[in-house]
Amino acid sequence: MGCSRRWQRDGTWKRILKQLQARADADGLITWDVSVDSTIARAHQHAAGARKKGLSNENRPAASTPNRPTTDSDAPGAD
Repeated sequence: MGCSRRWQRDGTWKRILKQLQARADADGLITWDVSVDSTIARAHQHAAGARKKGLSNENRPAASTPNRPTTDSDAPGAD
């Protein structure tokens, strides 16, 4: 295993980065701006209309609306 991989695993690179950032921050060379982009926000799967475990269309009665009976006056061209 190379030195670089070993330093990554034992945290040497992380410590070096933290020390460099602390020094640059103390010298006023870093501007810490935080930006939140709402386009990355995701809803939980249940909020998106996913079916809950164990439920399927077969287990639910079909929702239907009663049809209004057609009369002669409702037919096209009945005027």
